[in-house]
Amino acid sequence: MAYSEFTLRKIRQDLAVHIQEGGRFLREIPPIPPDELLRQELDEGVPLVLARGSEKARSEWIINPVLTAVRREIS
Repeated sequence: MAYSEFTLRKIRQDLAVHIQEGGRFLREIPPIPPDELLRQELDEGVPLVLARGSEKARSEWIINPVLTAVRREIS
């Protein structure tokens, strides 16, 4: 079946999918303050990102340190 032929009605009928609307997809998670290492990495990295402005720079100097801090928090 072509993608353009898919509709919510057809999915519900053919696949017996129940779609629940409203409410939250994820539970409420309280904010967690950044640890000192993340603060240091962002203090160092953000000026470099602002100077370069590329997607690669954002990934390496902002996104990666944040993801690493999250990993430290949940480990």
